[in-house]
Amino acid sequence: MSKVFLDRYASVFGRPSAMMLRIAGLTASEYTGQGAIITDETGREWLDFGSFGLHLLGHRHPHIVAAAQAQLGQMGLSTKILANAPSLAAAERLAELALPGTPAGVMFGNSGSEAVEIAVKMARMATGRQGFLALNGGYHGRTDGALCLSSNYASHAGSPAVHKTVFITAGDIVAAEEALATRTIAAAFIEPIQGEGGIHPMPEGFLTALREVCTRHGTLLISDEIQTGLGRGGTLVTCSDADILLFGKILAGGIIPVSAAVFRSDVIGSKARDPIASASSYAGGPLAGAVVGAVLDVVTASNFLPKLQAKGDAFLTHLRQAIGSSPGVSAIRGAGMMFGIELTNPQMAGEVLLEAASRRLLLSFCLSAPSVLRCYPPAVATESEMTTALEVLRISIEIAWQRIHDSNQGGRPVAPSLTH
Repeated sequence: MSKVFLDRYASVFGRPSAMMLRIAGLTASEYTGQGAIITDETGREWLDFGSFGLHLLGHRHPHIVAAAQAQLGQMGLSTKILANAPSLAAAERLAELALPGTPAGVMFGNSGSEAVEIAVKMARMATGRQGFLALNGGYHGRTDGALCLSSNYASHAGSPAVHKTVFITAGDIVAAEEALATRTIAAAFIEPIQGEGGIHPMPEGFLTALREVCTRHGTLLISDEIQTGLGRGGTLVTCSDADILLFGKILAGGIIPVSAAVFRSDVIGSKARDPIASASSYAGGPLAGAVVGAVLDVVTASNFLPKLQAKGDAFLTHLRQAIGSSPGVSAIRGAGMMFGIELTNPQMAGEVLLEAASRRLLLSFCLSAPSVLRCYPPAVATESEMTTALEVLRISIEIAWQRIHDSNQGGRPVAPSLTH
């Protein structure tokens, strides 16, 4: 059955993708998920500490599933002519969470990239400017405009001349001042913690200083909290003095694709808020509204963030104790429930990822920093599951290092690194 599945997969999605699944031993289809556990079609269980940041609340969180099922019994997508109460209620709560005490609006999307595109349009229409400022190592998505804001991928965009972006290094406020002083920059895009860039928080004081420079030069500040917000990075909202905040991934509750741009109504004028400019047949439906509302129930509960922070702090301490001095490990970084394990090179990272997968621990690598493995436990992971992940990581790093060492001494070749 596994061979048939991979052959079918290769015919539709390409042989390179199928080959990587085969090398990693991921030969069966994922079948069901609950909490931190994925069960494949053969009954094997996998510990999901990957998922590219989607499943902070785990798979099939009971409160979120119940809300989705109840709404499906009434209506799923919107007519887009009549309004619907679930999306309105969710938008009101999200606006108050992101920009408390501030007149704010919300525009829903279906993906993080779509939320970024909404913000790009808003910024240009609100300021009358065309350029953007973004950070080296940053990542904002795969659509054309989002690629132009992602330093490692800007050259992949189809229209870089249209989306002119100045890239600076995080913390370099002098470079930010020089770029914004031209008065051609519509907005500065930042991630409070660079996820794809290798799990790097912004330097202390940089966001405050950038906010001041943006205000002085009439430039909007946009905080991309799609990967880090709603608890993953340790806080629900990091940059509440931004003009536009972007959410996604966790906002979807592991159920359906949802994203949102939350913006200051007094800064983003009515023209820039025109919903026709970012219309969507799917976004903002009652099912999405019900899911977002349920997610906000969970993450705003009084005990959610303290428990997450305590669990994250303990895991980071244990991670450093278990593998911090292991050969092949260069650094370990973390905040909240997002952890980056930097290996000596992409080859080592690839080997560790495959070794962990062979022991049914799912991790992922950072798109813009392929030497860094992401370990993203769900907040609902049990102590036993966290301990298991630590032990698998320790063993995988030890075996990967030895394998590379043996290869360099003339032993068997190592697997290809997981880079593109």
